[in-house]
Amino acid sequence: MNRPKGFQPQDAHHQWALRDLPLPGHVIVLSESAWHRGWLLAKENGPTGWLGLVQYEEGGREVTEYLPAEQIVSPDLWLPE
Repeated sequence: MNRPKGFQPQDAHHQWALRDLPLPGHVIVLSESAWHRGWLLAKENGPTGWLGLVQYEEGGREVTEYLPAEQIVSPDLWLPE
């Protein structure tokens, strides 16, 4: 997965990080086009791993969707370039 400019991970993000995030909580999410600030509203551990229900704005519209743990991070885990 190519990372959009502006964010660089400190270390590998593991699914345990999503499990430990508070609800509701501020997060940074990767949509199809870019990283966005948003809210983590719910989380669940399914057969394919952890998923989070997130809400964020993209292109002037509000988006609410389930994303895999790899696309959801705590703002504390990211550093600007």
